[in-house]
Amino acid sequence: MDADIADLSSYYEAEAAAGVRGEPTGRRVELRDAFVQRLLGDGCASVVDLGAGPATDGAAFADRGLH
Repeated sequence: MDADIADLSSYYEAEAAAGVRGEPTGRRVELRDAFVQRLLGDGCASVVDLGAGPATDGAAFADRGLH
């Protein structure tokens, strides 16, 4: 697991433990956008969002053209 993915995973784990809800901002958006750029740069066309929240990240993935 490389640093970008590890950072994003750690961030999500901390958010889940804190019970954070609402529209993502700041560092979370930066990490998510870096992840999307990596997926697109690697030629990926889809991603699976296994979250248990309001799907704000799933919507951001779809907005960027990922299925």
